[in-house]
Amino acid sequence: MFTSHVGSTSPSIQYLFAAFYTLTFYNTTEVVILIFITFKCYSGCYFWSFFVTACGLIISTIGNVIYFYKDTPGQIASVSLAVLGWCCFINGQSIVLWSRLHIIVQNRRALLAILIMIIFNAITLSPPTIVLAVLGNEPGSQSIATKAYRMWEDIQLAMFSAQEMVISAIYMVQVFRLLTIFTNGAKRNIIHQLLAINAIIIAMDAILLGVQFSGNRDVQIPLKGLVYALKLKIEFAVLGRLVTIATGTIDILCFLSHHLSPCNYHER
Repeated sequence: MFTSHVGSTSPSIQYLFAAFYTLTFYNTTEVVILIFITFKCYSGCYFWSFFVTACGLIISTIGNVIYFYKDTPGQIASVSLAVLGWCCFINGQSIVLWSRLHIIVQNRRALLAILIMIIFNAITLSPPTIVLAVLGNEPGSQSIATKAYRMWEDIQLAMFSAQEMVISAIYMVQVFRLLTIFTNGAKRNIIHQLLAINAIIIAMDAILLGVQFSGNRDVQIPLKGLVYALKLKIEFAVLGRLVTIATGTIDILCFLSHHLSPCNYHER
């Protein structure tokens, strides 16, 4: 969750982190603006999960920036911002992916099972991360809490990444099946684009895991923020193509307002 302080890193790493944080702020701020420009109705699971994820990412990045550049021990405020923001965007992103599945997945049991998985992982993985992050924020790197946090960080990163990969894989399977339905060349081209975009999203998760488990923990943290900011921007491209295929129209706003609100989910 947290990097080393600025005083203990090389100038090249400092420039790299500054670039990551700047790009994360820029892209996430743009996403927040696009949310309010794009959506006609500010309601529904998809809208709120999108909004909470973006805001959580901004809050987490602010906490990480303060922690990195303020080279003093015991930064409870910055740690709290970073970990609470992380809790919002890491769980919110999964809800965004789950909400999107409603467009092409009609099996209610499958959707419910995925939602239960998301809720279970949120309950079992998020609280220990928050507690250990706060307890581990003390001088010295040899405390029991700090060691426990580093071990737990590996576990929760792997679990959340696996969760998103599973949801993305289900989505790819469903989109691939559309190739057997549509003969229209334009729509088949869109389907191929969707598969490629989703493969890129899965590759992003794989890169994060690779960076983390290759011993580059400090780099993974600011990189994660940028990756999730890019995922949110990609969502707009993915959703536009999905709605075009599913409804035969490019009116994304009407589709989202009607089909992805909690009330309509239960009525249908």
